[in-house]
Amino acid sequence: MKLSTALAILAGTRQRGDGRPLSFFEFWPDWLFYFPVAAHWIALGLRHGNFMLPTAANPAITAGGLCGESKREILDQVRGPVRNLLARYTAVVASPEGAEAAEEAGKVASIGYPLIAKPDIGCNGTGVRLLRDRRDLQRYLRDFPAGERVMLQELVVDEGEAGVFYVRHPDEAVGHITSITLKHVPLVTGDGRATLRELILADPRAGRVSQLYLPRLAFAGVRRHRAEQQSDVVAVRREEIGEFRA
Repeated sequence: MKLSTALAILAGTRQRGDGRPLSFFEFWPDWLFYFPVAAHWIALGLRHGNFMLPTAANPAITAGGLCGESKREILDQVRGPVRNLLARYTAVVASPEGAEAAEEAGKVASIGYPLIAKPDIGCNGTGVRLLRDRRDLQRYLRDFPAGERVMLQELVVDEGEAGVFYVRHPDEAVGHITSITLKHVPLVTGDGRATLRELILADPRAGRVSQLYLPRLAFAGVRRHRAEQQSDVVAVRREEIGEFRA
């Protein structure tokens, strides 16, 4: 899909606002969505006599990026002028008393609050949190497995996110983009009566994937939250439940 086509679809979705899926596959469960991929993987493994074949897809990334790859090591490979496009980051070793050292590392990398913390090795948004101050940082490092590496990264406040799938064959000088996934943060608006949980479940889109959002409410401390006014707008993210007053 061309970028212009993807942007046009996203714009149409925002104007439509009825919660209908963009495609037949959008709300499929992960196990069903990835079943053809797993079947193809097994077929290629049998054909070539090696089930680790997919790990050769990205030779500069641990295990080809299939699992266990380090975010910091991947970002460290970005060179030249395009490196300025990266959100600033640093990595620290987690410990219950490591907040001061983490803040010093952040200062060296020109990162201040609010910032994003995430496991250096992780996937699907697990462990990603927005930290607003030292108290949040202390809590995060206290709860994180000691001795494991944590990424601290500059918060990017621009709306929207894009996942770009780029493929280059080893014999090609330049590859091509095979797909673009555009994402935006779901928003729910309070009515002064419903809890945040109820608002999420009632939303035509967020309610269909509520298993991604509801477990995060406990961390944010808003499981029983009720929007006090109709103007309360809540951004529903997997990494944070954020509240904004109009």
